[in-house]
Amino acid sequence: MLRPAPIQDHYDVVIVGGGPAGTTCGHLLAKKGWSVLVVEKAEHPRFQIGESLLPFSTRVWDELGVWDQLEASPYARKYGAWFDFQEGDAPEDFCFGGDNPGRGDWAWNVERPWLDQMLWNAAVAAGANGIQNTEASFVVDGEGAQATVSGVDLALPDGTSKRVLARLTIDAAGRGSLLGARLQIRRPDPRLNMMAMYAHFTGARVIEGDTGGFIGIIAIADGWGWVIPFADGAISVGIVVRNTAFAERVKGSTPEDVFSAYLAQTPAMLNRMGPDVSRTTQVRTTGNYSFRCDTPVGNGWALAGDAGAFIDPVFSSGVHLAMEGSRRLVQDVDKALRQEASGLVPAHRMARYAAANVRALKVFSRFIYDWYDDEFRLAFMRPPPKSRLVQLVKRHMLRILAGDVYQPWRVLPWMWALEMMAKMNAAGVRRLNGGVLPPPGHAPLVVPGRPAPPPKLGADPG
Repeated sequence: MLRPAPIQDHYDVVIVGGGPAGTTCGHLLAKKGWSVLVVEKAEHPRFQIGESLLPFSTRVWDELGVWDQLEASPYARKYGAWFDFQEGDAPEDFCFGGDNPGRGDWAWNVERPWLDQMLWNAAVAAGANGIQNTEASFVVDGEGAQATVSGVDLALPDGTSKRVLARLTIDAAGRGSLLGARLQIRRPDPRLNMMAMYAHFTGARVIEGDTGGFIGIIAIADGWGWVIPFADGAISVGIVVRNTAFAERVKGSTPEDVFSAYLAQTPAMLNRMGPDVSRTTQVRTTGNYSFRCDTPVGNGWALAGDAGAFIDPVFSSGVHLAMEGSRRLVQDVDKALRQEASGLVPAHRMARYAAANVRALKVFSRFIYDWYDDEFRLAFMRPPPKSRLVQLVKRHMLRILAGDVYQPWRVLPWMWALEMMAKMNAAGVRRLNGGVLPPPGHAPLVVPGRPAPPPKLGADPG
């Protein structure tokens, strides 16, 4: 890796955070000729969650020149996902299809230490000055969204400190949203109160062919779980549940015990993992993570990726929103730096980025809120008998799963259609079952006229 250059007193842009959002901003701005400092508090490679990529990130991968490295990596191609309920009786496959206008209809499942290290190296090679093991605090004047930010104070690895000024300071340091918290513009999402438990395993069942890289999303009574295969039996496994459910279960126990208990009660996950898995990491927990900031931009500052908003890990939106959003931020910043002769970049110069953020979050948020609705889950994961209308709606909903969220007019009408179909389907199921809708995580109902469910994923034929 290239050694960092001496730290200057002033940069065009200072970026706090060396993950996908920060390295994307730093890389693209450096390629355009601007002086950039990227500050990372830890040292690569370091563990991080958010391991499943989306096909509509193709454009930014190409602009960064990292497509070939992703393609040459040992990680599994991801052509889609399968959804199921807790018992694992009837997985429903969702393939991305050929609607992505970029390279193809796939992405990858990657271990984040590898991805973040690769993106960091690419940004430094492009001309960004990157320093690690360095804490940064923001130089702020004023309060709230109207405050100005003129740079950062650095706590360097050798124990010294240094103030660095910049025309634009970007917080890309993740869900901690350091600047959002400092400016008091960070708001919890009132509709979500979830927490996550997760770990890595090895020795998982290996599935050959295009479905081998499918991630699994499994609905359980208290939330949902994921299984994300990497390669050669390595797999990421997580459980997301309501904070109240976790708090009740963890009394007199440990998070590791709660995690294990949820897995034991979820055959769909155990079946995909296989009988020979062994855990290779500790069980980590993350709670109260759903929030958004009042605005992602201000005078002399911007929020990128998870620092501006994080809704929920379902549908793997985090890395895609971080990288594609950062690509759009760079377009505004590059133009602003060229048009403003000097001084801080004003908020209005980043208005297009801010508006794009609002649009993308609107789409993903609605999909996530629907995901926690029992009627929507039943229709989405157990669709009514196949028809042209059902397949048409499903195909358009797949665009969201692939990451096409920056043009809401293309997907929101189809989401509204599915919401309406979900209510109609739920009403029919209730009529057939004495007014009862099965709670999530229970075996699917056998509806007259529907074919028998297929065998479980990975089950032996016959």
